[in-house]
Amino acid sequence: VCILQTGLDLLARDDIGSVHVVCDAVSSQRAYDRSTAIQRLVQAGAVPTTTESVIFELMESAEYEHFKTVSSMIKVHNEECVIKCPEDFV
Repeated sequence: VCILQTGLDLLARDDIGSVHVVCDAVSSQRAYDRSTAIQRLVQAGAVPTTTESVIFELMESAEYEHFKTVSSMIKVHNEECVIKCPEDFV
């Protein structure tokens, strides 16, 4: 509910560029509530993305001085996530 209300409020503002929803960083008590909130935000104009995408966008290129370190951390996280994360997050 919080992410939905906040996202809709941001989308209604004229002084905000784009609103991005980091889907794998959103949770809810029920998976259906989570997926419904994300769907509503996307339908309202939010851009769905993932934590990994945000991190790589922030680094901008492989020329970033810590690119290899960060890439390695993401690789380890993704390998662990396949085992530990709910199917909805994989």
